[in-house]
Amino acid sequence: MSETDIHNPGAMALTGQVADQADLIPSMLVDAGRTELLLPGSVVAEVTTWVTPEAYPMQVPEWLLGAFTWREMTLPLVAVQCFAHGVEQPEPGPSSRIVVVKGLKHNRDLPYFGVAAEDIPRLAAIRRDNLRDPEETEPAERELPGRPVMVAGAPALIPDLTLVEDRLLDALPPGGVASKPSA
Repeated sequence: MSETDIHNPGAMALTGQVADQADLIPSMLVDAGRTELLLPGSVVAEVTTWVTPEAYPMQVPEWLLGAFTWREMTLPLVAVQCFAHGVEQPEPGPSSRIVVVKGLKHNRDLPYFGVAAEDIPRLAAIRRDNLRDPEETEPAERELPGRPVMVAGAPALIPDLTLVEDRLLDALPPGGVASKPSA
């Protein structure tokens, strides 16, 4: 502790606040129907209003809802909850949104993709000690790619975004987002 800190008690309090804030993980809770997704804030580029995606001209998996335009790019729209067997595509409502996610693999064919949200996503500052694995008796989404967690006592899923990207790249034609959906 410096002499300045001794003569300025507010400096110690401020330092303590900064240390507390350093433990916070800026995040977003995304309602994906039967699952709450927990996304790190650093991967979310933007939350946009819902637009009806355009169908791709070829056969695509049920979890790939189609494509939408964002900042003059055509991006694929994914319903993460549909990775689970037998889960139907979400019906968009007035609160539905698209969460634009940054690609983690730095693939120029897929710099971003959209994740369907059934309600307006909520910002959350998560502390590591408020995040834990679910107990066997607690509800947890175990069919979806990612890590089931409990956030302040509520079930959520940290999706495996690199796996989502891999599946998108496998499902889309060469060129990924550069491919235009059918009109």
